[in-house]
Amino acid sequence: MPQPTILFHFNDGSVFETKQVNGTYDELFALLEKGKRLNAPFEELDTNGNALNKTVNDIKSVEITV
Repeated sequence: MPQPTILFHFNDGSVFETKQVNGTYDELFALLEKGKRLNAPFEELDTNGNALNKTVNDIKSVEITV
């Protein structure tokens, strides 16, 4: 059975893909909502291990494939 994939689409057209979810999807969206209020950094690394240098407010949409 394939693992779910989450794609974060950013305002600049870039996309961050992950298969890792810590907690439930409800918790993920609650964290994103709180992050938007705080303009929190999106603290993830790209496939080369570099910081994305984005904030939660840079996210345009989130796509989940199950």
